[in-house]
Amino acid sequence: MLRRLSPFAVFLAACSGADDRFLSSPDSDAASFVTIVHTAPPSIVARDTSDPWSATFALEDPSAVVDVLAYACPLDALKLPAGRLTPSPTGQALPRADRTFTTTLDGADEWATLDPAPARLTELRVALPERRDCADVDLDRVVLPGVRGVPRILVALGDDEVLLGLRDGELYRVHRDGTFEHVFVGQRQQHPYVAAARVRDGTLYFATSDTGCFGVAHDFETIDPLVCPPASEADRGTWIQMDAGTTAAGIDEVFASFETGEIFVVRDGALTDLTVDDVTPTDRKAAVLRLGDGEALFAGPLKDSVIRYVDGRTELERASIIFFDQLVGLGATTAYGPVALTNSGALLGHKSGAWTQIASSGAARPHYVVDVEGRLFVDSEAAVGVVEILPDLSVCPFEPIEQTESLRMIKLGDDGFALVVNPRDGDVRVTFVRPRFSGASCDERL
Repeated sequence: MLRRLSPFAVFLAACSGADDRFLSSPDSDAASFVTIVHTAPPSIVARDTSDPWSATFALEDPSAVVDVLAYACPLDALKLPAGRLTPSPTGQALPRADRTFTTTLDGADEWATLDPAPARLTELRVALPERRDCADVDLDRVVLPGVRGVPRILVALGDDEVLLGLRDGELYRVHRDGTFEHVFVGQRQQHPYVAAARVRDGTLYFATSDTGCFGVAHDFETIDPLVCPPASEADRGTWIQMDAGTTAAGIDEVFASFETGEIFVVRDGALTDLTVDDVTPTDRKAAVLRLGDGEALFAGPLKDSVIRYVDGRTELERASIIFFDQLVGLGATTAYGPVALTNSGALLGHKSGAWTQIASSGAARPHYVVDVEGRLFVDSEAAVGVVEILPDLSVCPFEPIEQTESLRMIKLGDDGFALVVNPRDGDVRVTFVRPRFSGASCDERL
């Protein structure tokens, strides 16, 4: 795609007798640009479009490539200094652009869109001030006085409310403002429900410990038994992960992963066993991520492969991990699509049928990753808190939150998440977390 738009103030001074040229603007809606002329070394200038000055580049080669990163946000919001930037192999990546364009001096009046950005941009590093945009976190810790037990269920009911379930089957609605309510008092105690997922407002699906039976509840009425897997002498345990949604046809669809390595889908009240061969008990390392109608990912049952269920069949996708590591978690991200976590804290992305490392979180025994405004927050079980991974895949310092191991972490709305920990001998508590990003705000997108 080629674009011809209005002028903007970047001046190319040709040193070999050719005419001097101005670059045309590749995007009239952008608030800031980073212009990169790929000489040796690259010449890089960052500027807001509101600034009156122009940047001058000396070009001896009229075929030199010129790239422009266009941003909807001003430089202050991007935590970038205005002016010339210095390339550095030990520096930081530039923020991910909203749009990227390229041209040469030969064609300085024409721009081609780059999507995706090529390696010359994604691998470029520049010297910038020390970590410029790590978030602070605002915490609302809600203690349930007199409530004791080990949390097993944590489900978002809204931006500021969760459903909390304990291993003994007791369930509570907990609000960020500190209020809570005991619900589903009548659920059976012999095989309590210890996992849950919400398919839509007012409808939740549950799974029991031991037997692995599923139940459904509407509008916080009694949980009604729905369907059970075939009888088994194996104890299915109390660590179950579930993810659910409603299909375009209005059918409820629930995926579940048990710590025995068994995986199931419940669709329109019918249960299908998706378990593959050679699974092993996961020891709390069961993970599931529903991708859309009839499609989900499972991690944990196989040490080094993600299981993908799509079009009624299961497929194995190999993960590139070190021999003593293991897949333990899954998450949805805006920039990288589905991602997987390993026990050592590696973050894996999916490309060309395989899962390969895209970042190392440094988190100790993580299970969850949530995306808040393009930043990834990974839990750390050993020293409870979160590790923030920025859009350029650099890692912020560890942010401690609790003092005992984390058990569940979920996203809440668009701007926060919640987690629960093992309270040991204390009262149960839920911690609501809202990251706070410093500097100028910018919610626009090109």
